[in-house]
Amino acid sequence: MASSDKMNRNDNRSVKNIVGVVASAGGLEATSLLARSLPQNQNCCYVITQHMSPTHKSMLVQLLSRETKLRVEELEQRTFPEPNVIYVPPPGYDVICAEGAFLLREPAGHYASPKPSGDRLLISLAEEIGERAIGIVLSGTGSDGSYGIQAIREAGGITIAQEPSSCKYDSMPHAAIRTGCIDLVLMPQQIGAHLSHIMEHPRDLSMIKELAERGSKNRDLFDILLSHTLVDFRQYKDTTIHRRIERRMVAKGIDDFDDYVDLCRRSVEEVEALYGDLLISVTRFFRDPEQFEALGVELKRLITNRKTDAPVRIWVAGCATGEEAYTIGILAAEAMGGLDEVDPDAIQIFATDIDEAALNRGRKGVFPLSAVNDIPSAYVEKYFDINDDSLIVKQKLRRFVMFSRHNVFQDAPFINVDLVSLRNVLIYFNSRLQERVLTRAAYALVPNGLLMLGTSETLGAVDMQFTQTVSHARIYRKEIRQGSTQMPVGAKDRWPTASARLAEGQTFSPSTLRSNNEWRYFDRLAESIVTNGVLVNRERVILRVYGDIAPFCALTAVSLGQASLTMLRKPLASDAASLSLVALKYGEARDGQWHDLSGGPEGQQARISAYPLTSVGEETTEDLVLLGFKTGLRQEPASADEEKSDYVAYLEDELTRTRDALQVTIEQLQTSNEELQALNEELQSSNEELQSTNEELETSNEELQSTNEELITVNEELLVNSGQLERTSAEVMGLIDSMPAPTVMVDQGLMLRYASKTAMTMFSLSERGTGFGHLSQVNMPYGMPDLVSLCSTALVQRKPVTTLFRDSSLQSHQLRIMPISGNSDALVGLVLQFDLVSEMAGDRQINEKLRALSDYAVWRTNLTTGQSETSQKLSEILGREGPETNISMDDAFARIDEKDRARIKEILSQAAEDLSAFEYYVRIPRGPQGKGDIIVAHVIGEAVQDPETNDIILFGLLKNASEEWNRNLLIRHYNIVARARGIGFYSYDIANDLPYWSPSLYEVLGYPADQPPTIEMGLAVFDAPTRERVEALLGAAIQAGKPYDYEEVMTRPNGTKARVHGAGHLAKNDAGEVTHVFGSFEILEELGSE
Repeated sequence: MASSDKMNRNDNRSVKNIVGVVASAGGLEATSLLARSLPQNQNCCYVITQHMSPTHKSMLVQLLSRETKLRVEELEQRTFPEPNVIYVPPPGYDVICAEGAFLLREPAGHYASPKPSGDRLLISLAEEIGERAIGIVLSGTGSDGSYGIQAIREAGGITIAQEPSSCKYDSMPHAAIRTGCIDLVLMPQQIGAHLSHIMEHPRDLSMIKELAERGSKNRDLFDILLSHTLVDFRQYKDTTIHRRIERRMVAKGIDDFDDYVDLCRRSVEEVEALYGDLLISVTRFFRDPEQFEALGVELKRLITNRKTDAPVRIWVAGCATGEEAYTIGILAAEAMGGLDEVDPDAIQIFATDIDEAALNRGRKGVFPLSAVNDIPSAYVEKYFDINDDSLIVKQKLRRFVMFSRHNVFQDAPFINVDLVSLRNVLIYFNSRLQERVLTRAAYALVPNGLLMLGTSETLGAVDMQFTQTVSHARIYRKEIRQGSTQMPVGAKDRWPTASARLAEGQTFSPSTLRSNNEWRYFDRLAESIVTNGVLVNRERVILRVYGDIAPFCALTAVSLGQASLTMLRKPLASDAASLSLVALKYGEARDGQWHDLSGGPEGQQARISAYPLTSVGEETTEDLVLLGFKTGLRQEPASADEEKSDYVAYLEDELTRTRDALQVTIEQLQTSNEELQALNEELQSSNEELQSTNEELETSNEELQSTNEELITVNEELLVNSGQLERTSAEVMGLIDSMPAPTVMVDQGLMLRYASKTAMTMFSLSERGTGFGHLSQVNMPYGMPDLVSLCSTALVQRKPVTTLFRDSSLQSHQLRIMPISGNSDALVGLVLQFDLVSEMAGDRQINEKLRALSDYAVWRTNLTTGQSETSQKLSEILGREGPETNISMDDAFARIDEKDRARIKEILSQAAEDLSAFEYYVRIPRGPQGKGDIIVAHVIGEAVQDPETNDIILFGLLKNASEEWNRNLLIRHYNIVARARGIGFYSYDIANDLPYWSPSLYEVLGYPADQPPTIEMGLAVFDAPTRERVEALLGAAIQAGKPYDYEEVMTRPNGTKARVHGAGHLAKNDAGEVTHVFGSFEILEELGSE
């Protein structure tokens, strides 16, 4: 990826974020809505690629300029981005972001590809500015933008798709959403607010890193992920985990990490989104073309030299959506003569990943048409079919590839594999997990099998098992090395030995320096300090060589076979050994003594300078020393009187260096003496051990014989333990089922693990594999409190939670939530118990008081038993004395107006049959005998079934809605009169941008009644000069807070004209601010058509 500061070449033009927008059919309306909501004071710019004909003159700049206060410009050949500007490419050109500017390019790819290409823009943004890129896909046909969205997601940017239900054509948003790389799905008018929030919250990983050091919150999040996905992310790199968590927090608008953990407990969807983000299931065809070109050559050589007719077996780990697996399949088929020449069983490609959604997309073999841009043209027709906007892998190539869910560091590896591809898999793992995965890959490969890594990945600890076949590509061949030299203690997995490589001028890439680029930077720094020198560790092993050190070396039988300081000439070797220790001890650079060089010019001397490099970082635990060789013809100062002080200073300097070296030497000698003493004791004990070894060997036979008997016993014990586990599981389930109260158990991720039979009935549960699904997905009975929130509280506080609630039959229940801890006090999960409790008299009095304070009366009727109950409020509304009980349904129907009885009976009968909610208005006479005035009552309620008795129960609320009913009736009558007089009314909420038109106003202005009203529609009936006058009049009225009126000629959408009188009034809040504009349009005279 390009460096994120490429765009900072010109500070006054640089922008923090660039938003790429892709739209096609139906996109003009969506783009207009988006433009209205875009923030105006953010340090970002926008690029809109609206598909259009290359020969059609675009009016997009003019149209968008009417919708937003942002500047809208058409791109030129090279345009530097400026903040708060919307850029539109001219027809017939693609636009990319490169070299700090927007550049126009001729359309590339298939002739049917959309123009301009949204994918090309978004991919270039991802490569140029990384996580500062934001991609948006709006309405359109096809799949343009889906590849670019994946690139931005991989680079760490934010991705947004339009809500498909709001699109005229939803193919493009659906294609983007199906990639699994969309962060937010929003309406166009909502996107602007979310963009403001995203850009106003800078990414700060310090909080997450601090929490990671404390560990508890991270462990909670890892436990939730493990519970939902069965994947343990603890051994992924911290930076990868932190950046992905932080990206999701930005996308969801969450600032506090604890709040995000709580969201993951509550929301299965967010856990799945984070899981998908951590997997980074993004790939492309022929990614890194030079590497795949080299792989094609190596594959052909491998297949040609094979001495067996067995199928070529290839394992592509972390295959994501399968593009890489199909790419390698193409190369293998080409190496065997082409697709038509290959037998169906000649190639077996195992494409594995842990992302099921990505695997399903890979199995289909259908990709966006823009993918053709990544495939060499010679392969397109041979291996793919093109159908409209899709690129389809040919069936014969698809047969070679078998997609399977497989965890590369947990599941057993495949065997007898000819090629293993781990491209861009290891970069997300820490060093320990990398070594485990590489060891499995080495085990899977046959001798001389090939291993391919990503361009920034290295072999690390398994380097000795492979030979690099191509210098510029990460392609290795497995081989068995004989007599390899052991690496010194402490150097393995961090710094390589240089033996057997120095003579060839080659170097290792150690695990702490992940790429040759990092070595190159280190080498440049080292070469700026020393002209000729070596890099060594505490064990005096030479790791790197700089310049020409031949004049300072003397190869002997002792030094042959290892690259260490023993290679140096004698006076330099001993000086270098002591000087490196002195430099490391004092942590500062030191210079050695001058020594004569044998074999060089007469009088030529050399000395060594040592520069300590103490260990730093998380993974580097080894101290290093950079030794530089200096030569010269040194003249010692004469001892004349005038130079005596210089001579004394020189002697004192030499004495100081000698004293330091002597002190280190004494310490080494003392250490060596202690080690020799310990070694002597060990040798003495070794003799005794060797003597006892013979006795031990004699007993080994007996032990081996008894081992077989022990293994047989262990097998029997395992069988017994298995039976005990089954019995214990049955006992636990029996215990749970025997609990008188419904009982369930959930884990840390709020996944239901166990449930009693009564709880299964209560929540309508059915088993789903090893559990019952997430707590938020179960069917909650009426009255049940928010279990997800209560469980989250119990998990965070590690304390029991108790609460009371009423069910549909008004019975009281006590809910108890109790944490469960394991042997190590680690939280395992929660137990939830639902106990039926007797209602206290005080509680009933409180409930009655609360009911009395409400405008609604409460009623309940058991249709099966005929029992009923009403609150005191119902008697007050109906003008009767005291609450009434045990009223039959026939009596209840008799008390309502006879004109409404049949309708109400049908509504309640249907609700009882469907167990559904109901709502209606009904006329009811007031008074003791129902002979008083008639009121209109508003009734809402629901029909439920008692889970224990199966009784059908109706319960609901009733309110006197006469005043509301009459008010609505008056409004309807008023609208009829206004329509007859040619008058329309409007109201506009300024703060919330919510206009309202009366039905008659639609007729006055000539708009269809189902069209949502806008201010622009009301002003569009006037020509430009008139519109400006009306707008100025409206603005002045709002500014002054006074009414206004005018008479103007308007032209309806159908072309008819009329002279109208417009009047408006202003409403203010308590602070004196204008909040609403309302008024009328009245037709004064119809003027006919133009």
